[in-house]
Amino acid sequence: MRSLWTHKTRSLLTILGVVIGIGSVLAVVTLGASFEESVVSQFDAFDQRSVFVMANDGSTPHGPPDPGQFGLIFTEIDRQALAAMSGVERVLAEGKVPVAGLAYGEMESPYKELSAVDLAAQVLAAERFASGGVFMSGEEEAVLGATVAERLGGGTAVEIGSEIGLRYPDGTLRTVTVTGVLADQEGVFEEADGQVYVPLEPFYTTMRKSPSTAEEVRVYSALTVLVGDPRDVVQVRDRIEAHMQDESDASRLLVGSTEILVMTPGDITDQISAAFAQITTFIGAIAVVSLLVGAIGIANIMLVSVAERTREIGVMKAIGALDRDVRSLFLFEAVLVGLLGSLLGIGLGLGGGAMLVRFLFETTVTLPWDWLVVSVGVGVFVGGLAGYLPARRATKIDPVLALARE
Repeated sequence: MRSLWTHKTRSLLTILGVVIGIGSVLAVVTLGASFEESVVSQFDAFDQRSVFVMANDGSTPHGPPDPGQFGLIFTEIDRQALAAMSGVERVLAEGKVPVAGLAYGEMESPYKELSAVDLAAQVLAAERFASGGVFMSGEEEAVLGATVAERLGGGTAVEIGSEIGLRYPDGTLRTVTVTGVLADQEGVFEEADGQVYVPLEPFYTTMRKSPSTAEEVRVYSALTVLVGDPRDVVQVRDRIEAHMQDESDASRLLVGSTEILVMTPGDITDQISAAFAQITTFIGAIAVVSLLVGAIGIANIMLVSVAERTREIGVMKAIGALDRDVRSLFLFEAVLVGLLGSLLGIGLGLGGGAMLVRFLFETTVTLPWDWLVVSVGVGVFVGGLAGYLPARRATKIDPVLALARE
């Protein structure tokens, strides 16, 4: 400690190399962990009894089914087969209804398509409403996303109970009653802000020939299966996956590289976590390069220290100090530099990472506690590794020559 304090500036610059290395790694890891937690936590809003059946092109899905993205392949025959499975409570479907625009009073706005859903109470959770509530199946009713309601109302949300017109591509106008307006959504639900939801009955009429029965039936782009008992979700998911891959209409309607995915919210969050872990590790590995600079700095300062304290080493050996005593002295000094650097680096990294999270992404800061232990261990290891050769060199000094040195 006295040696470090005697050369304060030199010691500070040496420690700074470790501080920057550890701080860079922790800042990156904190940013990654916080962003991952922000994304994953949004899936808690989904019913954990849900099993999503969707089409995918082989890439990792980052959310619930995106109806219409990979075509209409799930027929009503598939839906009924899943509903008949043991443990399945209900199978929900969703489809798109093309329209040309929306009308409210004297206001008319272009619009592309409606989202027709089977069970509004499931797709649109009650606590996400700003006003009103769900529609009834079979009724001429609709629920508006926050953005659509505000745009149609000219800056003020459309009132509950009022009527809006649905302009179809052929020019016909269909009037529906607004039963609810959604609150502003966040994260994976943001798309709902620009949606208009209507019941499948009587709005959705898209049909396709079933490969298994050769009859014209309704066809959907995605299905959501509700499992009766949460403890059976994994088993039901496996049964659904086996059926969809081998016996379903959807398996015969696949085109190109498209495949059928059967996933629970937990499966999706696991894949998201794995993707974030790979990204964080990769970026963290780049930041570790700065630790190499810190290690070189420690090795350099310890070599200089050995040269400056040659006479001190000679005195130690002359009065009986063993090689291990001399080696321990310099090795401990190097480890101390690494330890101090890692502790200061933890403060810098967590503080810097937290500031990036709060000001760039405005999300909750998640501290990577396991990385704190790793950081201290890495700091000590780097110090010990960088100090070993200088410490070993100190043990080779001849005490007679050392005492004679000015």
